Amino acid sequence: MALPKAHEEIDPSFDHYARSALPKTRQVGVDLTVLAGDIAGVRSPVRTLSDLFYGDALLAPGGSLALTPDLGERAVYVVEGSVEIDGQPVKEGTMAVLTDGVPATIAATKPARAMVLGGAPIDGPRHIWWNFVSSSKARIEQAKSDWIEGRFPRFPATTTSSRFQTVDRPFLRPI
Repeated sequence: MALPKAHEEIDPSFDHYARSALPKTRQVGVDLTVLAGDIAGVRSPVRTLSDLFYGDALLAPGGSLALTPDLGERAVYVVEGSVEIDGQPVKEGTMAVLTDGVPATIAATKPARAMVLGGAPIDGPRHIWWNFVSSSKARIEQAKSDWIEGRFPRFPATTTSSRFQTVDRPFLRPI
């Protein structure tokens, strides 16, 4: 995830939130789980370092969800089914990037699931290589080299769960 420049060099971390901790809101024809940030007046407890939002919307036929311009940059990814955004059809497997500053409403004519996401623009351009994101191209090149040469610490094994494994070598080959 792209972080604001002030937080780009923080230590890696992972926070777990139980599904039950994620707030839900129900509107007519829409069940919305707020995974991060604030949507429709509901705030997730998930810690973020920038002003973003991310939600899982289950839409029944006739259900609709407004994505107001005050949310910042906005996009909708249709996971299942199809929706219309202000009358324009958006089919399954498609991400629609909404026009800045223009109100938009997602509506379902049949059952659908969509991810809604966005937020305030990040403070400047970013460079991306695989899962590394930085405002500095030189920092990306250093991370790429460190990864290929195996200089990243191994993921720690867990004693409470067998769902995780350590990996001896990266599965990504140099390009």
